[in-house]
Amino acid sequence: MHSPVPKGKGPAAPSSWSGKGAGTGASHHSVKSSQSWKWRDSLLVISGSAIGEILNGQLPPKIGKYEITAKLGSGGESDVYRAIDDLGREVAIKMFVSGFSEKPDLAQRFIVELRSVIAALGTHPNLVAHCDVGEDGGNPYVVMQVVEGEPLDRIIRDRRASLTEKLSIIVQVCFALGHGHQRGISHSDLKGANVWVQTGDHVKVLDLGVDHAWRVCSVPHRFTHVNPYMSPESWRSVPGQQHFDKRSDIFSIGVLLYYLLTGKYPFGLPRTEMIFLTLREPHTPLSASLTSYPAALDAILDRALAKKPEDRFATAEEFAGDLGLVISELEKDSLRG
Repeated sequence: MHSPVPKGKGPAAPSSWSGKGAGTGASHHSVKSSQSWKWRDSLLVISGSAIGEILNGQLPPKIGKYEITAKLGSGGESDVYRAIDDLGREVAIKMFVSGFSEKPDLAQRFIVELRSVIAALGTHPNLVAHCDVGEDGGNPYVVMQVVEGEPLDRIIRDRRASLTEKLSIIVQVCFALGHGHQRGISHSDLKGANVWVQTGDHVKVLDLGVDHAWRVCSVPHRFTHVNPYMSPESWRSVPGQQHFDKRSDIFSIGVLLYYLLTGKYPFGLPRTEMIFLTLREPHTPLSASLTSYPAALDAILDRALAKKPEDRFATAEEFAGDLGLVISELEKDSLRG
């Protein structure tokens, strides 16, 4: 499997809604997005009571050239730290700790692939910016900018955001993933915790390209829990060889949209029986949770959550375009008052 080849920087975000059905009436101003960012505009969090609560325990004094100031979180395959670079700027570091220290050749391959993915992605206003890749103690790490804001799953839990704001958030997720898809890079681990919402409802998507690098290096991605965002074709794949591409990502965006709108998963709670429902049964209709909403959302979700990949939106931009039409109608209704 070859590394993705950069296809040029391309537009940071469309200036108008794109894709089938986007029309000309849905202007991009509906999505609050900035073409520029400052150093603290981008990655992992640490504002107020946000998710990155500092964990107790001994910290490594340094990772590479970066001075570690706090541990923000820990997962099965990585640890995340807050750090200071050699110019005194705050950064976030994700160190991968899944057996690499015993496999130096694998670690080096993973670093090469991460660099290739980062180069291919370039910059985009809805993607967290990566600024360095390295190795420390045999473990690869990636350095990212610090993002101010809060994760989408917190917003879902607290039920804060209007319908227009919620749709605008998903449109920006579509733009971010579409940027990767155009370069042959899928996310494959999209979820509320990987989508950060900043002031002004500006969205940053985390971890695009990380799982791609895992797969290029033939490192099995381990799922230790039932993941409600996984597509039917991913569940049908052989364990350790899950099938992910842009259409699987589109399914995940559909799950995220449904969850953001209702506070529930479209195929029920993340339990074992949810796998059967994802594979065999239609999703629970929006009307089971919402009493009033644009009817067009039913058709959009039916398409995004289709069982067959070929029945879904062909691109994330097309998905964004149809959502843009709904946003435009909501704004017109608001003006009519």
